[in-house]
Amino acid sequence: MIVDHLTRNGVNMHKAAPTVGAMALGLLGALSLVLISVAAPAPAVQLDGEASCGDARLTVVLSGVLVGDGQRALSVAPDFARAHRAHTETEGQWLQDLSGTTGATRLFDDGAHQVLVVAACPQGRCEEERALVAFEPSTGDYGATVHDGPVARQILDGRDPDLVVHPRAIRAALACATQAGF
Repeated sequence: MIVDHLTRNGVNMHKAAPTVGAMALGLLGALSLVLISVAAPAPAVQLDGEASCGDARLTVVLSGVLVGDGQRALSVAPDFARAHRAHTETEGQWLQDLSGTTGATRLFDDGAHQVLVVAACPQGRCEEERALVAFEPSTGDYGATVHDGPVARQILDGRDPDLVVHPRAIRAALACATQAGF
């Protein structure tokens, strides 16, 4: 892509024959662009419902039983519904039954684990309050991050939020979804 951009906008665009100095300057500029783009850290990229987080991927579920939003995931995945209800019984109703606004169900995949991820917020209050919920079907591990304004807290087994340490796959899925802005 960078090469195409340089071909369109670089030395080849000039109608007159470039001098050796102009060519050297153009190539030096092109090399600088390539080095800058290679050296820059790669942030999470959100494209059409997908995000990359290092070697992992967060993708909208496009086929199968879990297609849809958080409420649908609760209705078709009994293990997820049980874990979610057990961990959110002291939370607001919008989070307990995902009755507010929920995004599409997403699947986090790091090559070793696949984790279901749902983003939710109370209707009309997404700027003030929102949650990311993660569930790993193969292990039954569950975790959630709830944002009350700028403050984030973790939900796991009714423990003190300051003491929560999620299982590795859940932690990675929640971090990826947070980084991607879901």
